[in-house]
Amino acid sequence: MKEITLNNQDYLLVEVPSDAVNIRFIHIDDWKLKHLVFDCGKEKCYSSDFIDAKLITEIIGKVSDILKDEEICKGLVESYDYQKNKPLNPNIDYVYYKDYTFDFKDEELFDIDRAIYSFQSWLESICLELTKEWIMIKLKKI
Repeated sequence: MKEITLNNQDYLLVEVPSDAVNIRFIHIDDWKLKHLVFDCGKEKCYSSDFIDAKLITEIIGKVSDILKDEEICKGLVESYDYQKNKPLNPNIDYVYYKDYTFDFKDEELFDIDRAIYSFQSWLESICLELTKEWIMIKLKKI
C-alpha cells in the first residue's frame, strides 16, 4: 500500500491480484476501518491492508484500466491550455500535460500531448512496480 499525492489530491494505491473484479469496500466491526474485497474467479478475496474509513472517498479503478482511459487520466494529471484567452484553432490541440519524470523549469512543466502518457510518467516517477496490479483510491483532504 502506497499513499501518494497527484495534482494536489491524495490517493492510496493498494496491490490486488490481476484477476480481481467487483472491487468494493467493506467495514470492519468497529466501522473505523475498511478494507477492499474483490472477486478472483469464484473466490471472494480480501486485501490485507486496512484503511481509515473516514479518509476514503471513491475507488478510481485499477491502474491498468486507468492507463487505457484518456478521460480518467485528464481528471488526474496537471494540464495547461497554451491558448488561454486566445481563439482556438480546431486543427491543433493546445492542451498539454505535465511530464512528471523530468525536473523542468516552471515554464517547461507541460509538454505531453496526452493525459495517459502524463499519468504513465507519474507512475514511473514514483517507481510503482507495474508488473503488479494496483487499485487507486481517492482520499479526503484532512
